[in-house]
Order: sequence, then C-alpha cells, then structure tokens
Amino acid sequence: MDIWLAVCRKSIPQCSHCKEPIRSGEVMILGRKWMRKADTDTENKRWVKNFRWHARRPSDGECCWLLAGIEYLDTHPAVETRGRKQLHLSKEQKEGRLKILRQRARLVQRLKTLMEAPLDAKDLDVMIRIGSQIEDLKERIKPLGGVPASWE
Repeated sequence: MDIWLAVCRKSIPQCSHCKEPIRSGEVMILGRKWMRKADTDTENKRWVKNFRWHARRPSDGECCWLLAGIEYLDTHPAVETRGRKQLHLSKEQKEGRLKILRQRARLVQRLKTLMEAPLDAKDLDVMIRIGSQIEDLKERIKPLGGVPASWE
C-alpha cells in the first residue's frame, strides 16, 4: 500500500474511516492499495483501491488514518510466519529426536561414499544394511514429532 500526505484540492464526500466529508483545503492522508486476484480464467484481475482519511478531523482533532490502522491491528493480530514450525516436545524427546537425526545423517553420508566408490569396491551387503537402518530410524522418529518431509 502506498501512503502519502496532501492538501485536499476538491472536497471528498466521505472519509474512508469516519464517513465525514473532507473539505477543500484540509490536510488529508491518501492511500492506494494494489489488489490482484487470480481467476480461474487465463487472465488475472487487477485493480486499485483508493483511500482518503482525515489528517486531523475538524470535529475532535483525531487522525482517522491512525485510528483505522489501530482498529485493523486489533481485528487482525500479527502472526509470525517466519521459520519452521516448532515441535512441542519435552527436553528428553527433543534430545532423542536430535540423536536420531544425527544417526541418519551419518548413515546417509556413509551411503553416499559407498555409492560414489568404483564398481569393484562397492559392497552391496553394506549398502542394503544401511538402507534398512535408515528405514528403522523412520519408525523410531515417528513418535518424536513425525518423519521429516525430506526423508521421504
């Protein structure tokens, strides 16, 4: 959203917040929100929504733009979306899960080195045993927060 301050050159019928008129010569806050909606058709619909608020309402001196922003934040609380979702596990469960993750990392690293070895040096029995150990780790980690998506 773009926000800027201007002097009203032409009377506005109503403020976007308080619905009172904004008269010519008053300071107002302008807002422009760029909207887009992906349609089921081949083209997207785009439009611009304009807002006009009082910078200082003549009746009581309030700033409608700030009031509208505060009301929006009250009705739409901020939710942290960065980072990975936290697993709600006890300390012992977290330690057990980390131990399993490290074991799997060691096994995968060993498997990679065996796979990159020349054909005559590859030990298929060891590779099969490592594969079964990795599958066992999947079963062991299920009660400790589930199998990570990268393991599938």
